[in-house]
Amino acid sequence: MRPIHYLFLLTLCAFMATACSPEADTGRVRDFNAGWRFERESLTEAAPLTGAEAPEYDDAAWTAVTLPHDFAILPLPGGDGGSQIGPFSKASPGGGHTGYAMGGVGWYRKTFTLTAADEGKQISLLLDGAYMETQVWVNGKSIGSNVNGYTPFALDITSALRPTGEANVVAIRVENPGRNSRWYTGAGLYRDVRLVVTPTLHVATWGVYVTTPQVSGREALVNVQVTVDNAGHEQAAADVHLRLVGPDGQVAAQTQAGRVVVDADGSTTISGEMSVAQPT
Repeated sequence: MRPIHYLFLLTLCAFMATACSPEADTGRVRDFNAGWRFERESLTEAAPLTGAEAPEYDDAAWTAVTLPHDFAILPLPGGDGGSQIGPFSKASPGGGHTGYAMGGVGWYRKTFTLTAADEGKQISLLLDGAYMETQVWVNGKSIGSNVNGYTPFALDITSALRPTGEANVVAIRVENPGRNSRWYTGAGLYRDVRLVVTPTLHVATWGVYVTTPQVSGREALVNVQVTVDNAGHEQAAADVHLRLVGPDGQVAAQTQAGRVVVDADGSTTISGEMSVAQPT
């Protein structure tokens, strides 16, 4: 008999459901901002920094940083002079259009381990934003890339992880090419980074879509679409329950959206509707 899972979606938002987060208070998202080491590639030498994606690379001399981190505001090598001051230089590729920031390439590395409770789970990196062209490795394996400096993105790192208790190394290379879309963009991992740990059957990252098709002083209809991902190798089923919690912590509405059957390595979307009395 196929096991049935129960997915409770707890949406913490105002009665009007105008803002909520699919990760809020579910215990699956972990702060991953501490414990990083950083190095900036030289702006004057042609040879790039090489080999930093390898787990055995020695980063002991790198600078310890906590994210968010913007390397575009770091003082430039050589000190202040006629053509540069602090982080700003007349040699900036973008010139005054980008505030005379230089951009360049920055490397970030972090070592972490997983616990026994994480065994068999799906592990992803969630980056709220990195400026601009980003490449990610875990234990020397290329995981993925992103080329937009403003959008968040998530990468599944499960296949690259070592067994529970062994050290894992994540390395991230971020390049700001210097010519950008606005006066000052920053550079590097300038927003939060999180580790997302879920069962193989789980609500997808950004997998909750909330609308309020009808709203009045007497009643609001809240429609919720939920995407369930199955990263396992067998078909799995789940019962999806929806619960709407108001700002006072009280349950304003709840319903059972129904049962979903999700194929191996597949996704299924289900909808449910709730009625909230006197939403204002």
